[in-house]
Amino acid sequence: MRHRKKSEKFSRSRGQRRALVKSLLRAVIINERIITTTSRAKYLRAEVDNLITKAKAGNLASRRLIYQTLGDHSLVKRLFEIIIPRYKAETSGYTRIIQLP
Repeated sequence: MRHRKKSEKFSRSRGQRRALVKSLLRAVIINERIITTTSRAKYLRAEVDNLITKAKAGNLASRRLIYQTLGDHSLVKRLFEIIIPRYKAETSGYTRIIQLP
């Protein structure tokens, strides 16, 4: 039974979907904004918020978990040193979706 298994598939197989999400996450951390479809942006918003929430702990375990997701030490360093200090006072809602005309 598929109860509570709903998720976005983006018309891709599991491996392609994971690669797409990983590349979009990397693009968000590198550029701090991306242009993509609304459904991808809504899915990605939760993923980025989870990364930032993990990173706010600031310990070695969170660094290792984030490295597993991103796969690049320079991106992990950028996330911890540049992006996280901006959100010290925030508790959630780190990302915004702005629709372009």
